[in-house]
Amino acid sequence: MHLTPEQQHPVYNSRTESRLPRPAQDPAQCSRNKDVVRQYFEVYNSGEFGRLASFVHPGYSYAGLLDLGGLRGEAAMRAMMSGWRDALPDLVISHDFLLAAGSDRVTFRWVVQGTHSGSAMRGVTPTGLKISSKGVTTLRLEEGRISDKLSHANGADLMRQLHAKGTV
Repeated sequence: MHLTPEQQHPVYNSRTESRLPRPAQDPAQCSRNKDVVRQYFEVYNSGEFGRLASFVHPGYSYAGLLDLGGLRGEAAMRAMMSGWRDALPDLVISHDFLLAAGSDRVTFRWVVQGTHSGSAMRGVTPTGLKISSKGVTTLRLEEGRISDKLSHANGADLMRQLHAKGTV
């Protein structure tokens, strides 16, 4: 029996998908948002956490691979970046693209590379192994600063690279 896309995925409706409302695009705002995200990458790579206040909203929240224990704002951003930088002292993070959506979101695909020679990562003591972890992140900006981060990474692949056994 052949199923239509609507039968396979009831949320998908091929007749109306092209008519779904799209977020309003303000090219100038999109460009400003991308500039903020470029600052994020500069600080992530340099570890110059003194610059966080210029682009992190006081209410910033994080949802991703690391457990930040409920931290918010600048402290949460510092803890998230430090978590990776402490485990991978030679960390380099890059992105394939920046996609601005509407007036308040930027999505990007990222790659973190480095040597696991610093602190433990996800419970795994330093291995000395070079790792490359990939993911996709959407940042929401409010008042020109990053207010929310939703990040998806392949934790299972990261653990495989660290030769970890057990659960992710």
